[in-house]
Amino acid sequence: TPAFTFILSAIILKKQQLTLKTGFCVLTITLGAAITSTGDVAYHFQSYAIGCFSVIFHALYLLTVQRYSEQRTSNDVLYINSLLSLPMIVTFMITSSHELSNVKSYDGYSTPKFWFYFFLSIIGGGLLNAATFWCTIKNSALTTTVVGVLKSILQIFVGMFAFDQLSINYKTILGILLSLIGGTMFSYLEYTNKQSKSGSNTSDNDSVQTT
Repeated sequence: TPAFTFILSAIILKKQQLTLKTGFCVLTITLGAAITSTGDVAYHFQSYAIGCFSVIFHALYLLTVQRYSEQRTSNDVLYINSLLSLPMIVTFMITSSHELSNVKSYDGYSTPKFWFYFFLSIIGGGLLNAATFWCTIKNSALTTTVVGVLKSILQIFVGMFAFDQLSINYKTILGILLSLIGGTMFSYLEYTNKQSKSGSNTSDNDSVQTT
């Protein structure tokens, strides 16, 4: 996702400045993801094809959020996104083969366990969407995708200990390390850039007050 976001941001967000250092970090992350995929012994073409489409649309989705967030807050963007997503979700449930029938045939609606997990998933999904929009608006779509890569790496580490069926080989380890290095370098560059901008803004304000 960072690679597509990096390329599309130059086309969609023409005001955003992209540096060679940022491009190198994105290239490192992308190379790590490619190496990890070559080490996947359970390769499935259809899954990877769907994943590629998901990457492209996710990049466009975040860039759209960043572009139109200049006039709106994160809560406004989250509200609009929820309204636009609801008709598509309902249409998918009606037209899909088993989703609606599974909802009707489920007999655990009266149990406290169901409602506990139901509200827990609502809260978790709301926090995730709010954090995604907030990160995109406060930083950039590219930063959000890099944070997503670091989150995925953390999930892989947890999966190593939680699941026995996870395939781990030297390509997987090398790809994860490259993605981790690229994501860490990108985070450091973003942090130093924000620190330098805040320092320059402070000095400008001090000079204005002095004059």
